[in-house]
Amino acid sequence: MADMLQPESVLRNIPKWLQPETRYFFEAIAMSIEMAGVAYARLRRLAQEVSESEEAEISWRARAELFDAAWGFVGHVHMLNQFLSALPGRRPDAISEFLEHSKNVGSLRNRYQHLHQNIKNRTVKKGNVLPAVGAVYWVFVKSTEPLRFVLHIHTSGMLREEWTRFESPNPVSQKLEYPAGAFRLEAFEEHLDLSQVYRDIERVISAFEEDIKPSVMKKIEEASVEVGQDLSELQESAGGPLDATLNIDADGYEIFQEGWVR
Repeated sequence: MADMLQPESVLRNIPKWLQPETRYFFEAIAMSIEMAGVAYARLRRLAQEVSESEEAEISWRARAELFDAAWGFVGHVHMLNQFLSALPGRRPDAISEFLEHSKNVGSLRNRYQHLHQNIKNRTVKKGNVLPAVGAVYWVFVKSTEPLRFVLHIHTSGMLREEWTRFESPNPVSQKLEYPAGAFRLEAFEEHLDLSQVYRDIERVISAFEEDIKPSVMKKIEEASVEVGQDLSELQESAGGPLDATLNIDADGYEIFQEGWVR
């Protein structure tokens, strides 16, 4: 999967003219989007590996990686949701739709973060209770001619009840990524359509490029006329992240165990 943000994106080239608080705000939105994209790409890669193995039972490592990617995506979406909720001015439709489809991420994330405080309540709860951090679903396209799907359901742990209800995605009549898509996370009696939220984020990026960026540039043009300053200077990017390395020579130390030195 390609990076979510393109090199020329306004979120990667935040104009120097913007106030420091606004620049910081845009930068936080950009990193939330980038991290959500990385988590989702990792989830898709792991799901494809599991699907192609055609084993009904997966390893605990693969299980942990799948849930780590899914809950990581939830965390990044929650942060993006918080920032976009506070976006000043008129809200483009794409951002409103993202906020609507991701409105329960805050509840999911908080219940996940405070799971240790609610274990007793979870264990005495009656009815359909999934394992500690839920279940993850996806659809894998096994073949295209003829068209055949494999539905994956993987829980984070043991099932408490002999009969458990799973609300799995239906691949028919919906947009489906190839070969693995329709990702869904179920936990704490809530569902989150991860794939829909990811598509919403793609539309949020388009809204910044097609709606918010022109608005910012118009204000910069007005400011250049008002203060008589060169437009190109005001549009100039505020700069990017820092990358640095530092070499350290430590004579006299030796590795005595993998991962440790003395």
